Amino acid sequence: MIPYTRHETTAADRFAVERVLKSRYLTQGPQVEALEAAFAETCGAKYAVAVNSGTAALHLAYLACGVGPGTTVLTSPVTFVATANAALYCGAEVEFFDQAMHPQICYPSPITVGEGAIPFDPKYITVWVSLGGSLSVHWPKDDTQAHLRILDACHGPYRLEPGWAAACFSLHPAKHVAAGEGGAVVTNDWDVWVRCMHLRNHGRIRDSDTRFDLRMTTLGYNYRLNEMSAALAASQLSRLDANIAKRRAIAAQYDEAFHGHVRTVPHSPESARHLYQLLVDDRDVVRSELAKRGVGSQVHYSPIVPLQPYYLERFGYELGMWPNAEWHAAHTLSIPLFPQMHPNEIAAVIGAVKEVCSG
Repeated sequence: MIPYTRHETTAADRFAVERVLKSRYLTQGPQVEALEAAFAETCGAKYAVAVNSGTAALHLAYLACGVGPGTTVLTSPVTFVATANAALYCGAEVEFFDQAMHPQICYPSPITVGEGAIPFDPKYITVWVSLGGSLSVHWPKDDTQAHLRILDACHGPYRLEPGWAAACFSLHPAKHVAAGEGGAVVTNDWDVWVRCMHLRNHGRIRDSDTRFDLRMTTLGYNYRLNEMSAALAASQLSRLDANIAKRRAIAAQYDEAFHGHVRTVPHSPESARHLYQLLVDDRDVVRSELAKRGVGSQVHYSPIVPLQPYYLERFGYELGMWPNAEWHAAHTLSIPLFPQMHPNEIAAVIGAVKEVCSG
């Protein structure tokens, strides 16, 4: 079976981890700082904070940007549950915009804050999910930090655009850079960076009088990343550009093979191609038929977040409240896409998809 994703570890990755195991530090050592410096440079940001999951990255970024009681996180219903859950962790409200999908493209089309789906209101903090690589949010010209925005970049791209308070990344093995489990926040805002660093380590900061003792000044969390995971992630980060190029090349092969035969979800040019998604009608049947031909698949994401059982019970949401997102979530299917795919695997996926989905 060809899986929808497959993580890779190289000799360099293993050497990096083994070197840590033989070192003095297994946690709170130099590897985390080295990863943070490399991650910030990769994203074109001033600061990076490494944490132990993408969910922790979202939670800390929200808190550092002022998400809490009296604020509302506005985000896409088509995302992993952590995007919304992290807002609830902070005691904030969460709302979902049913943004119209482009009829040919189907990743969210550009929208303008203050017109329609996203209100221009200081109490709202918009969390944009770059599921298809799209960063197409048009902010008002008079928006002078009154409307905070955070990028959920757990699917990429690996950069921080001007105007974003922070971007959050996942270092899960299914993503571009694996730490085992891990995540990162990048920002150009010194205050956001300091708050994230503070909250990551139980809310403790170093006592300026003694220079050695840590003092807990706020309620924080143990979101630290260990040294082995940091070393693994740093090693993988060094191959990021090459691996994204491979993903884009495979996606281009799919695009060419499926054009005129199979409906797909094209991504924007800046996409890091974490996923390649088909648009199908009888998804369960298609998944079963692909599996019979040795091709694995995955669904991203169904049901949409507000129709998950917890959200239905807590907020009383109902089917039909987000028709665009619901249609999109019901018809997408992710097929295998990972950098180390063999040409024979690519050909097998193309053949199976065309056989099952053409017509």
